[in-house]
Amino acid sequence: LLPLRLEFCREMSTRYLGLTAGFGAGKTYAFCRKTLLLAAANVGYNGLIAEPTGKMLREVLLPEFDATLEELEVPYTFSKSKLTYQLHFDEGDTTIYCHSIENYRRMHGLNLAFFGFDELDTVNRIEECRAAWRTAQARLRKGKVFQGFVTCTPEGFHFLYHYFMKEGKEKDRR
Repeated sequence: LLPLRLEFCREMSTRYLGLTAGFGAGKTYAFCRKTLLLAAANVGYNGLIAEPTGKMLREVLLPEFDATLEELEVPYTFSKSKLTYQLHFDEGDTTIYCHSIENYRRMHGLNLAFFGFDELDTVNRIEECRAAWRTAQARLRKGKVFQGFVTCTPEGFHFLYHYFMKEGKEKDRR
């Protein structure tokens, strides 16, 4: 990992964390490693990873996550029908749910220690981004290390800009 991505992966105390970088910068690579670190820190609890669409989930994130697990020799079981990973650590298992952001309402009822959204700002409607993010935030309620994180290509002044830059600075002034 390059220094910025390594810093992103290692940061565990910030409740909500974002990484924005250009095409081919290794965002999804870092995303998968961040997911693995949070899963290891939350053995016995659940996490969630998501892409904007089911197609992106199947074609981008799942193959990259599989490659990460294989490369790092992490034992796991994947359920294609449930779209879940069970990561098997010496201390126990962590379940990771795989969702599409477009179907964010399916997150209701989950108890999560962490969640990660890849390419959130590519969702066209900012209201949908905000609703998905807030739904996932509300699910953070069982675990050891609570964190929501996002990786994305810069998409102008979309949801992530408003959440981390505009709204974040307003909260800092209060």
